[in-house]
Amino acid sequence: MEVVGELLLSAAFEALFHKLACFDFLTFASQELIHSQLKTWNTQLLNIREVLNDAEDKQITSSSVKLWLSDLSNLAYDIEDILDDFNTEMLRRKLSAQPQEAAATSTTRKVWSLIPSCCTSFTPSHVTFNVSMGSKIKDITDRLEYISTRKAQLGLEKVAGKTNSTWKRTPTTCLFDEPQAHGRDDDKNKILDLLLSDEPLAVIPIIGMGGLGKTTLARLVYNDDAVVKHFTPRAWVCVSDEFDVVKLTKAILSAISPQSSNDANDFNQLQVQLSQSLAGKRFLLVLDDVWNSNYEDWNNLRSPFRGGAKGSKIIVTTRNTQVALMMEPSVTYHHSLKPLSYDDCWSIFVQHAFENRDIQQHSNLTSIGKEIVEKCDGLPLAAKVLGGLLRSKQQDDEWEDVLNSKIWSSSATGIVPALRLSYQHLPAQLKRCFVYCAIFPHDYEFKESELVLLWMAEGLIQVQPSEGNKQMEDLGAEYFRELVSRSFFMQSESGESQFVMHDLISDLAKSVAGQLFLHLEDEWEHNKNYINLQDTRHVSYNRCDYEIFKRFEALKEAKKLRTFIALPVYVKPNLYQQCYLTRKVSCYLLLKLRYLRVLSMCGYNIHELPNSIGELKHLRYLNLSRTLIEWLPESIGELYNLQALILHGCDSLTTLPMSIGNLVNLRHLDISDTSELKKMPPGIGNLINLQTLSKFIVEKDNSSSGIKELKKLSNIRGILSILGLHNVVDAQDAMDLNLKEKGKIEELTMQWGSDNIDDPQTQRKEMQVLESLQPHRNLKKLTISSYGGGTFPSWIGNPSFSQMVQLYLKDCRSCTVLPSLGQLLSLKSLRIEGMSGIKDIGAEFYGQIAESFQTLGCLTFSDMPEWEDWHFPSSLDEQGSLFPRLCELNMWRCPKLVGKLPCSLKA
Repeated sequence: MEVVGELLLSAAFEALFHKLACFDFLTFASQELIHSQLKTWNTQLLNIREVLNDAEDKQITSSSVKLWLSDLSNLAYDIEDILDDFNTEMLRRKLSAQPQEAAATSTTRKVWSLIPSCCTSFTPSHVTFNVSMGSKIKDITDRLEYISTRKAQLGLEKVAGKTNSTWKRTPTTCLFDEPQAHGRDDDKNKILDLLLSDEPLAVIPIIGMGGLGKTTLARLVYNDDAVVKHFTPRAWVCVSDEFDVVKLTKAILSAISPQSSNDANDFNQLQVQLSQSLAGKRFLLVLDDVWNSNYEDWNNLRSPFRGGAKGSKIIVTTRNTQVALMMEPSVTYHHSLKPLSYDDCWSIFVQHAFENRDIQQHSNLTSIGKEIVEKCDGLPLAAKVLGGLLRSKQQDDEWEDVLNSKIWSSSATGIVPALRLSYQHLPAQLKRCFVYCAIFPHDYEFKESELVLLWMAEGLIQVQPSEGNKQMEDLGAEYFRELVSRSFFMQSESGESQFVMHDLISDLAKSVAGQLFLHLEDEWEHNKNYINLQDTRHVSYNRCDYEIFKRFEALKEAKKLRTFIALPVYVKPNLYQQCYLTRKVSCYLLLKLRYLRVLSMCGYNIHELPNSIGELKHLRYLNLSRTLIEWLPESIGELYNLQALILHGCDSLTTLPMSIGNLVNLRHLDISDTSELKKMPPGIGNLINLQTLSKFIVEKDNSSSGIKELKKLSNIRGILSILGLHNVVDAQDAMDLNLKEKGKIEELTMQWGSDNIDDPQTQRKEMQVLESLQPHRNLKKLTISSYGGGTFPSWIGNPSFSQMVQLYLKDCRSCTVLPSLGQLLSLKSLRIEGMSGIKDIGAEFYGQIAESFQTLGCLTFSDMPEWEDWHFPSSLDEQGSLFPRLCELNMWRCPKLVGKLPCSLKA
């Protein structure tokens, strides 16, 4: 039986309690005369939460409890939606009141300050809101009462503590349960080399996802003849999820000295006995299946181990990299286990599926079996369990049923329970984030940054007061890395920035998510008769060349949908192909989905959005990247909850809405690669929560889009391009921007564009502006384009920019001297282009340090028509220490350059 929600409800309830306790919200509720209803909700939800542990265990055997949990899950979503309605209305009234406050006299302003902001703009729309919300409140109240009544009827009780699972892992032993191990010879030899080295006590962690064969590998080396001879004594202890230091010490002592009397629970006595048993002996200890990453617990446990002889070793198997790093900080001893090859998986499958049968006499089953093994993706546990499942099945159609189903996502197979154990050990907030990934199909590749934005939009990342000023993006990145560490996500072969879930992990997410998540190509196409779209909250689908309305028509029933995503979310430029989407989706269907929080229509031939887009009040994430959108309606400014507006690669975009300053919750405005966008709307400076502003254009004689607008944006991070810097009138405005304090900007582009660079006054002003725009020393990449000053400021090339790896100077035609770039200690790529004022490059280029350009790998000079001489320190050149790591030198269109190259470049 598929479970409902698992521990997700517990985490969802915590989010509801947090919202119900918000001071501003309670003030608004009092003014709207709904405070008593909300207080009743809070009490009933607290009573229900007390029995969740009992319900989540009993649902395995009770369909009535399972249905109750399903209804409760839907109710929790609906309560969150209605609370979001109230918060949105509260924000709307506050923003509506601000213009009135600004226009008020000093006397009336004092009066305004005494009135709650949510009540300062009473309009007929308030009446409409109150009437519509009244019926919703009654519906929630009635359903909550009904849920509470059924709770009592089902006999659900408060359970002290949480039973993590009705399934419990069988304790491991050092004995083999397999007649033969396949595909681990290389891994075994590497571990043996570490084990048999005569070094001080070391911990050797074997790391990998569940079912990958960590315990099998540990058994292989533990029972190897060389290991048996080398270590005395040897001990094997299965730790599992309970890291009780007293029990573990007793278990290790019992394994080391079976004859010793260790019935006592006195920790000191146990540790003394264990220390005496190990003193002066070269021992081997295996701690199998360790989950606990508490350093204090580990430090207490290992105290007796320090008395062992030189060369003693401890093997630890774990799914969590953090556990490995805690127990052994040196990654030299870490061994990450990889999936098996197809041939090795096939051998395991045959071993279990065809035992005592001649494989040659079952050619059809062999053919089907090979396709089944391909689905195992190198996971030995999958091959083993599927082989065991099929060993008693003799008919072709029985094997085909397995081949064409997702049988390994069923708890009956033993695969999902093995992975479910990993899932159940996740903190509650990570559970919700992981299950959200059920929206992705198998083998979907995703980036950390894109997934974190989706988590944020769905309210899955909540910064607690105890976490100080930490940003949601940083907390989300921590969640992501933790899921990588626990092997839920793994790096894709496509590159370091791409991640993917193993199919079995993906199936686990889908099994927990149930019907709340729907991928049109998978679940909907094959289960139309079994899915209730009214309960579906999240939908994704693979983008097609031509999308007709019939494909989406059924979604009219999914009126409470929160997520509508065309995949992939990020379209790679080299794979970009315009797709066509019927206007009925954007103009008709989406506007019926009033609870949408995430909307992505990336890659479609959309030219405009309907003005009614502003009615999607709950929207947090809007992705229109690589569409043909030319402008956005002013109603965008009514999406007060919007956190991310992604317009990357919208080549036809010419303007942003004037109302964008109303988006006070906007954190990410990606307008990169929008070549037709030439001006900025007013109010950008009001968006003080902005983390991403990929481009800002300084306009001439326009104070509303002057560089001062960037002053308040203290949270800007990542990539920032400031264009039109020749329009800065006063260098003090650039100084006030205070880029030196914006330490999270990693890539910065500064671009001028003056046609009057020969004017001395213009040159002085641009020199002052660039001097004032000194960035934070954390900067990694810098581009300066069309700068008209005669020299560069001293900060360019300053050694304090120790993290700068890339520098690009382009079309700075008035400059006659290059800055001391050799002092940039981490510089790997340097490109100098269009510097027509440069005639020679000499000692100033290398700087005052003894060794310059020690990390430079790529150097490019181009379009330098007046460059004649390239001088370099002869002492460094003769020693061959100039540009020691240079791999690529490009020189184009430098017609006057004469002389020789440095000796280190001649090869």
